[in-house]
Amino acid sequence: MRNFSIKHIIGNSLVFYLLIATITFSSSCKTSEKVVDKDKEKKELITKTKITLNKLLSKECTKTLEEKEKILKDIKTKNIEDAEVKVLIKKLETKISSEKETIKKKKEEDERIRREKEKADAERRAREAQPRYKLNKFFKEIINATDNKTAGIKINEALDLFVSESSNVLIIVGEDGDEIDYDKPTNIRKYLNYLKDQKKNLNKIEKIVFDKNKKIKTLVLRKK
Repeated sequence: MRNFSIKHIIGNSLVFYLLIATITFSSSCKTSEKVVDKDKEKKELITKTKITLNKLLSKECTKTLEEKEKILKDIKTKNIEDAEVKVLIKKLETKISSEKETIKKKKEEDERIRREKEKADAERRAREAQPRYKLNKFFKEIINATDNKTAGIKINEALDLFVSESSNVLIIVGEDGDEIDYDKPTNIRKYLNYLKDQKKNLNKIEKIVFDKNKKIKTLVLRKK
């Protein structure tokens, strides 16, 4: 009976130790598998990150600056401990910084061009609003009119700048000190019709005299 008990105890002990060993081995295997899985995941992450960074650095990359910044930010939050990844991150930061500077300079240049265009347009509008400019424009249009009807329309438009169609036109033909010689006086209606018939203008505007309503009452011309 005693021998049986000892054998029984020994048998049970062996079973217990075998069970413990099995559990320990199984646990050890699972731990090893977890370590292996983590290493694999880490390597896959590093490989994937390198591919992503190289794509962002390539000339063929079509991502916007904002998209590149977002992807870079996500990568940096992962704190990947890999020398090559860190180098690629630095390169991408430099590239993004350069692109920002390029965009900034382009915006500044576009703004400069816009301001210059606005200034030029304002100067052009101011120049075109001047009676001298308008008159010279009408003179050319009357001379270059292809028919009398068109010329007549331009003549009437030009007359709107004057007090009346009888406003004086004086043409300087010579000077002797303070003495000024004028051609035979005429009026603006006759002068504009003269341009229509002659198809040429031999005079240039010397002076414009306005009335209180900014209408031209006397036009002084000089022979070219």
